[in-house]
Amino acid sequence: MMNAYVDAYRRADREPEVVDQEDVEEQYLYSRVRASEELRRQGNPEEVVLQAIMDADVEAALASLPDAFRAAVILADLEGFTYKEIARILDVPLGTVMSRLFRGRRLLQRALWEYALRTRQLPPGEGGEGR
Repeated sequence: MMNAYVDAYRRADREPEVVDQEDVEEQYLYSRVRASEELRRQGNPEEVVLQAIMDADVEAALASLPDAFRAAVILADLEGFTYKEIARILDVPLGTVMSRLFRGRRLLQRALWEYALRTRQLPPGEGGEGR
């Protein structure tokens, strides 16, 4: 009997807390995060991550892209939107999104080639060819 009680207690402890759906507002987690003083001091998580991975050279290369290509690349590669979502956001056909992404990524690759060489981001043997 004791083991059965302990097993039931542990099983109940592992299960997530059940909350009535009416008690939880639509933006419950968002409001909890905003209310957290510690998280508020750390700033916007998206900006913190972008600042950590975005070197000044990378930011400059991204800023050098034409607006249409930059928007597509940011929405796809930094924001994680699907092609359909990007087409809806930019109000362009799906094929245009794919074309802009291809061309924008190619321009970004060319702009970052020297940066990749300088920071040793290229695999061995790709020192000068492939631009």
